Amino acid sequence: MEDVLFLAHVEEGGAVSPAALEALSVARQLAEGGKLTVGLIGGATGKAAGAIGGCGASRWLAVEGEAFTQARYGSDVRMPGAKEEKTDHNAAGDRVYPRPG
Repeated sequence: MEDVLFLAHVEEGGAVSPAALEALSVARQLAEGGKLTVGLIGGATGKAAGAIGGCGASRWLAVEGEAFTQARYGSDVRMPGAKEEKTDHNAAGDRVYPRPG
């Protein structure tokens, strides 16, 4: 009996990715007996919300607009307190910032 917040980025065209749908399935299971909140982020979220509207969420959140069309990942954000000279790169060549402390 847990309250669960599910967040997903809406793909261009309003689709929810297969990976996000799988994660939503797990979120629904975890929220059994509690509340499921769904948050969608993207250029336009209406189509995605309609596609997953039967998921049983008790609350819906959306952030949309042109600035949110491109997905952002943790590797795009500099960790607070990390120094530029201490960066490293992962196997894909992306910058990886160490955790502060």
